[in-house]
Amino acid sequence: MSENEQMETRLYGRYWDDGVLDLISGAALVLVGVLWSFDMAFLIGLMTIWPVFWFPLRRASAEPRAGYVEFSHQRKRRNLEGLIAGYIVFTAMALLAVGGGAHLYKTQGGDFVASFINGVPGVLASILALFATWITMARRFYVYTATLVISGLVTGLVQWEPEVPFLCAGVVVLAMGAMHLHHFIRDADAFEQAQQ
Repeated sequence: MSENEQMETRLYGRYWDDGVLDLISGAALVLVGVLWSFDMAFLIGLMTIWPVFWFPLRRASAEPRAGYVEFSHQRKRRNLEGLIAGYIVFTAMALLAVGGGAHLYKTQGGDFVASFINGVPGVLASILALFATWITMARRFYVYTATLVISGLVTGLVQWEPEVPFLCAGVVVLAMGAMHLHHFIRDADAFEQAQQ
């Protein structure tokens, strides 16, 4: 790896330290949980437009302090490939979960499937958090992944409602995002004042 590639990799890893992606992701998770709790889960598909909010929020909060970065074509291609792979794996896992659930329902009965089904959506959502970790190189997304998995498993075992993992993880992600954004703004403003 050349010196430029190493520098880009370090810069790319720091690019996500502002917490904006966390705030958007946490808000999306909470919104999914709220929609689910009001029996409006059919609107969850609207989350596909949620990333649109990331750009203006980042432009308003991070870019005035850190500037705009244009990454290499290779980095952009890797990100696109990661997003496509994430979509394919998530879709395959969702189809497998639905197919497996239907098979278990037929062979084991509805009571068996009902004993764990409420936790499945949270565990499936953890796949997206894992891909976010891989794409952003931000280790804190492992915490978000673990929060979704653990809260999904507990939800299935305790028979809580399916929105619980989303609400739990959403609050964790929002809190960490707010903390990261606060530290980012504080440090950037301190750096700017030191330069004057």
